[in-house]
Amino acid sequence: LESCQYNGCTPSDSGMHSITYIQEHTDFIQPWVRDEFNRWVRKTDENKEPVYEPITRAYSTAKKCPYCGAINEKLLKLKSSGIGADCVDKHFKNYEFEAPQLKAKIDHFINGEIRGGILWGKPGNGKTHLLSAVARELVFRGKSVRYVSHQHLLETIKRSFDGNEIDPRLRWLDGKDYILFDELGFCPRTDWARQTTNELIHAAHAAGVKILFASNLSPDQLKSKLLDMRTSSRMGELVGQFVYNMKGADRRGGF
Repeated sequence: LESCQYNGCTPSDSGMHSITYIQEHTDFIQPWVRDEFNRWVRKTDENKEPVYEPITRAYSTAKKCPYCGAINEKLLKLKSSGIGADCVDKHFKNYEFEAPQLKAKIDHFINGEIRGGILWGKPGNGKTHLLSAVARELVFRGKSVRYVSHQHLLETIKRSFDGNEIDPRLRWLDGKDYILFDELGFCPRTDWARQTTNELIHAAHAAGVKILFASNLSPDQLKSKLLDMRTSSRMGELVGQFVYNMKGADRRGGF
């Protein structure tokens, strides 16, 4: 957002628009004076006790604008969560739930009442939009969020093998309250991809984060094509009873 210019709001290139406040503060100091020998000494009374005099100073402090600055702070955190630029404007006000049961489950997840869940169904029926809306809501509630897509995460891990990038497995869960894991299963069916995926899910389980998955594959397909027995068990603990088959029509339009 641009600076609202309300109440002295000053624009900033970073988006963190601020308001400068002038405050006065009174201090008491022992002033310097010249003695009978023309030397500089601290002022004292006739009993050689220190004499203090009041002095008022003005201080200027810049604080983020509580209107546009505060909103931009949340939007910057949303962008840094990993969410795609095309998803930043996807939120609950432009999302239509296909059933009240789904909305209730999402509310429970956002409120921290359940640890996780999985949305699955055909492409285009709103899973990524819903994850993006959840990310936005959580960020605006002050939660630390990481959004990842399965294939992109695996590709980033592979790129780190040449030593020019840090392996995201070392920090993708650090300090995060919620993980939104999109397109689970949309990846090459190689042994390395399967093994790494299982390791990622184990790490999320051990970290205690709340996690919401989205996939085009059914739970049975995930078990048969991607997840080993131990990971399937951990997935069961992570998603609990929140296993939802989204059946809506393709929202992106037919081709």
